[in-house]
Amino acid sequence: MSENTLRSYSAEVWDIMQLLFEKFNDHQARCVIRLGTHIDEGRLRQAVDLLGGVFPLLGCRFVEGAGRPRWESAGFTAGDMVFVNETEQAEDEIQRVLCSRTDEFSGPQLKIHIIRSKHTDTLCLIINHMLCDGAGFKKLLYLLSSIYSRLGDDPCYKPGEEAGSRSARQVLRAFDRRGRAKIFFQRYGLSRHDDRIVFGLDGDRSKPFIVTHTVARERFQSVKSYAKQHGATVNDVILAAYLRALHQILPGRTAAVQCVLDIRKFLPEKESEGICNLTSNLVCDIGPDVGARFDDTLIKVKQAMDAEKERSSSLHLILLLETVFRVMPYRVAKFAVSKGYRNPPLAMSNIGIIDDSRLSFDDIPITGAFITGSIKYSPLFMLSLSTFNDEVTLSAGFHGTQADREKISKFLGLLDEELPCAPA
Repeated sequence: MSENTLRSYSAEVWDIMQLLFEKFNDHQARCVIRLGTHIDEGRLRQAVDLLGGVFPLLGCRFVEGAGRPRWESAGFTAGDMVFVNETEQAEDEIQRVLCSRTDEFSGPQLKIHIIRSKHTDTLCLIINHMLCDGAGFKKLLYLLSSIYSRLGDDPCYKPGEEAGSRSARQVLRAFDRRGRAKIFFQRYGLSRHDDRIVFGLDGDRSKPFIVTHTVARERFQSVKSYAKQHGATVNDVILAAYLRALHQILPGRTAAVQCVLDIRKFLPEKESEGICNLTSNLVCDIGPDVGARFDDTLIKVKQAMDAEKERSSSLHLILLLETVFRVMPYRVAKFAVSKGYRNPPLAMSNIGIIDDSRLSFDDIPITGAFITGSIKYSPLFMLSLSTFNDEVTLSAGFHGTQADREKISKFLGLLDEELPCAPA
């Protein structure tokens, strides 16, 4: 570590919430980027150092002391964050490093492993989820790759400073007083899920793993056509397939699923000021009958999700948390929220499209990329998905046994089979 002037930055409410989620998961986000050739690790380290100047929380540690929690600079550089792992067993090494994590209290908050084979590299990035959600992670990735590319043209390139709030209050400010009052009184019911309906895995906290399944480009294009023909979103279609696959392994029971919502949709430009967490949740509850045909399920899902999206009550939790942590002493608020928060056993997070025009490391071809979320503890299960170059990667992280891994792998294949194809 280099010498660094001690600086501190405010910890936002959603930073703290991600820390509280440690009883449910390891609160890390992960990205895999497959490159067609080797990357210049020296230039990548230079880019990471410059990125740390733009987003200094990467080199900080989280401090809980007297008063409010904060991020405190700790002098970390790219030398503490970027590692080259040369191996002939690339896939095994990717799985191993992906299941590692950062330490919020000692830092740094980002790790990048270059998994190097004879002719190609794979970048594995692990970031503390306290710093950002999926959309924030994508913004960080685009910035990193842009800096790397610009350094190829100008080794003295310096990016501008990243300005802007990381607070969820930026979303609340988008509403007038009447709108905020509506949010406050329109309570949101995450309690609609049934804790008894779980995926049914053994669990083993000492054995984390991530299972992935790729939906091929041609198949996904057909799914998109099907969604368009039925006036639904692609997310609706995948969620319907998820519910139908769950119904097969939970016969006679239809589960309510928590769906992660990017609340940047409420901002005028649909973009946050800074790199941060800006999410809430919807609950897709289609009732006890999944429907005989896929079309039946899709209609139920679309109706349920359309009704959810029309409500601003998804922001009620954000408003409540901002109030609680502003009014109460930190440790009292943290204890109260930790005791009161319930995490639904089944969830889905659509991280969305990784823009291939913005994720570009100079002229290095990128053959594949995906982002996945935290690794859950039993009995929780979350389906994550992201799209790159019209290929969808379904993924699930879990702490469990080999039998759990095989069951999840089979389930993701089952979900793929449930996805409909548009008529020719």
